[in-house]
Amino acid sequence: MTTVTASYTEPWWTACWPTRRGWPPGTAPRRRSLLRTDTRARSPTKPSTCRTGWSASIDRMEDPGRARLAWSHGELPSAPRIRAFTVAMAGVAGFTDAVGWMTLFGVFTSNMTGNTSKLGISLGEGHFANAVSRLFPIPVFVVGIAVGAVIFEVARRMSRNPPIAVFLAIQAAMISGFMFLGLSMDVSTELERNSALFFLLTALLAAAMGLQTAALRRVGSIPVHTTFMSGMLLLFAVQAIGCIFAGFDRRRGEDPDESPPPDYSPEVLRFAGTIWLGFLGGAFLGSLGITTVGLWALGLPICVLAFAVVLDLRGNLVR
Repeated sequence: MTTVTASYTEPWWTACWPTRRGWPPGTAPRRRSLLRTDTRARSPTKPSTCRTGWSASIDRMEDPGRARLAWSHGELPSAPRIRAFTVAMAGVAGFTDAVGWMTLFGVFTSNMTGNTSKLGISLGEGHFANAVSRLFPIPVFVVGIAVGAVIFEVARRMSRNPPIAVFLAIQAAMISGFMFLGLSMDVSTELERNSALFFLLTALLAAAMGLQTAALRRVGSIPVHTTFMSGMLLLFAVQAIGCIFAGFDRRRGEDPDESPPPDYSPEVLRFAGTIWLGFLGGAFLGSLGITTVGLWALGLPICVLAFAVVLDLRGNLVR
């Protein structure tokens, strides 16, 4: 039997950051590869070099002719409040994205895939003013992620973990700034596309979403995304198919000692689906709030972020 296993490793910069003496032994970037062949072994072995993204390992079994692909996502922490916090953050992202889309001429503040598609369409149609408004939030979003990554890297080199409250407080301040600036005028009639105020409002929400993306990347050993749902839908689909095939294996009476089950979990499946539902619910509440009370609706995600800040300061929410 042939078993193919894929597992996710930490990004290369977390394990291969150059020091003053150069790269750590055996981790030069020129040697990065997924697999290296050991001539003394019957199968390829994992490299000692730096790796990034999904890594694969192949084990040859005595029963050839069958193959299984196992996506290893690890385990979830047992604390329900950590999962609830993750879903709440997805709701905040969906809420903010909906508000931005409804007030900023259809610009997404967390869905950069949508902005990229609209950018290409606007360029193809010759609507260059629209293209500028679609392009602007993308680098701002990246800057927000970069700021969060810098905070993590600096804290790691100081041998400490930055509390998530730091990220949440900055994010809440940015969303509050957007709300009060928007309330100072009638954004539905006075705000002009590609004006200075338009770019400022867009930057506040896009940077806030980028910061959230950098702050919450993993729950336990599960990679999560709360500001865009493509990754969570991937996790949901892979886990769903894995659970179905695992059920078929159990019905056939397959010996678990001869064929170890892949790392599929109904718990992870439900978690991924709940995050998607949280984002959907946040977008629904955001659109409903804008149509009823206007930008005052942003008080809801601000309160959620403030509550999470208090929880983290008192009990280390995500650790």
